[in-house]
Amino acid sequence: MGFPDVYDYTAGKADWIAMGMPTEHRGNRLRIEQVVRKDAPVCAVQDRVAAVRAKLPQGWNFCVVLNADRIVLGLADFTNESEPGELVEEMMRPAPLTFRPGRTVEEACQFLKSKNISMALVTTSIGQFIGVLLRDELTCGDKE
Repeated sequence: MGFPDVYDYTAGKADWIAMGMPTEHRGNRLRIEQVVRKDAPVCAVQDRVAAVRAKLPQGWNFCVVLNADRIVLGLADFTNESEPGELVEEMMRPAPLTFRPGRTVEEACQFLKSKNISMALVTTSIGQFIGVLLRDELTCGDKE
């Protein structure tokens, strides 16, 4: 058929989508990869709380804690007071809620609403950070 380079992705289509790889999507069901916020602040476990707090963009009160490979380690919430000299590692919450990029916006929105959760992280199937999903910014199927 004239294709010079052909590969067999043995992990399958579901993993391809979960890794945030490009796909053609038919239908009108919007995927969260299309609405995820990629501008969320990030930090590292060895960062000082005071330094991270000072660099937070307007409107953000948390940072996503990543390692050098952009794997999510936790979430640092700055709504409560903490010691300025403290390390992010000492105050972060490990294992935050994550979704894969192929999930639909409607599914994610319904889950967040049912559990009364305001946000979730979007990661690949190996935990690499893609972005943040904020419930208040989503358009859910039902109107309140």
